[in-house]
Amino acid sequence: MVNIDRLSNQVEFRFALDEARRPDAASIAERNYKLLADIEGSLTIQVNGEVFFDEPGVLLLEFGVDLARWDLAIGRGRRATFQYVTMSYGEGPILIVRPRADGRVDLDSPWKRTRTPVTVDEEALRHAITMFLDTLDRDLELRYGFRIADFAHPR
Repeated sequence: MVNIDRLSNQVEFRFALDEARRPDAASIAERNYKLLADIEGSLTIQVNGEVFFDEPGVLLLEFGVDLARWDLAIGRGRRATFQYVTMSYGEGPILIVRPRADGRVDLDSPWKRTRTPVTVDEEALRHAITMFLDTLDRDLELRYGFRIADFAHPR
């Protein structure tokens, strides 16, 4: 386990879509919310070059939708804690982002690879989130013809 006990301004989200899991064409055509459970892959979050979170089988579309909604709320000035509660894990959130009054956020996860929560600059995290969402969006559009926004707004 790595101990990241310093303030970081370097955050990176990396992912790889699971090529073996191919959603059915009807779900793709209908933009069926079943796709939230069908699009999965590995997710790695690095802070200052150290692995904070690294898991296979993350529901990447579901995560992207939740993260996009949270980032939008933060961009509008809402100071909300992000808790990624996935339908594939029933014991609580697997990723938590807690905003602080000083412009930083604490990252935590029951699956973290660090000994302690990690504190990062909120703007650095939001930049990393934007890069992640843009890349995921591009991959989803190229492979399946849809975008995160197709699922980020309630119908």
